Amino acid sequence: MRPVPADSGCDDGQGLIQPTFAGHGTHVAGLVAGREMNGSNDTGACKNCGLMVWRVSETRCVQTTAGPRVFSGIADESRLIAALVHLGDIGAQIVNMSFGSPIQNRCVNQPAQSDAYCLAIPAAELRGVMMVSSSGNDRVALNFPAEDPRVVAVGGIKESGAFWEDRLDLSPLFLQWGCVNPALLGPWVNWGAECGSNYFAPDSSPTARQESVLPSLDVFSTIYTGRDWNPLLECEDTFAGGSNDGYGLCTGTSMSAPI
Repeated sequence: MRPVPADSGCDDGQGLIQPTFAGHGTHVAGLVAGREMNGSNDTGACKNCGLMVWRVSETRCVQTTAGPRVFSGIADESRLIAALVHLGDIGAQIVNMSFGSPIQNRCVNQPAQSDAYCLAIPAAELRGVMMVSSSGNDRVALNFPAEDPRVVAVGGIKESGAFWEDRLDLSPLFLQWGCVNPALLGPWVNWGAECGSNYFAPDSSPTARQESVLPSLDVFSTIYTGRDWNPLLECEDTFAGGSNDGYGLCTGTSMSAPI
């Protein structure tokens, strides 16, 4: 995510806006096709595979609660749809979708002709594309598009092999306010974001399944040199291998899907 021209509200003094979050896509890409560097044995799941990468985020200048206006990268659904169709058209064999939204039965409840996403998925399927998507990180039912039966839904496990359902590696402050065990609070409290893998809920979709679970907690991969994807969740360059070396940890089913 490169610096881009800024309006007056987000000007960093050089006519640019600097990304506040950068590195999610780079971390995911490294898990697919990272290569050994400097004698490291850390490689992607398919280090000799080629990547066809499509940027799907918008650049926005947004107001923060503290006052200053900052850059934010927001995924745009129309770009997600265009990317899926285009990648199928040009011969991609696998499309990784490390993103999602909490929508259930999207392509069951809506007529396909009225929903571009629900047309793009079968179009890619007809091209022979294997579509893989992260299940989500909120300890609830599968996100869309993972919940679509034509998409491989991938959930998360911890290093021990147990299902990822906590973030006990985080600071006590975050655990206090963001990662409370929902079983202790009851169904009326919707806490737990970014705290555990989503899962297949039998009452959520007549066809959804979670086909696979793979590592999601503190996964090591490439990241923008000297950049932080999400410091609160400890997804940044400075948490592994020293500062500014282009490698770091990150957590989420976004990491499970590319593996």
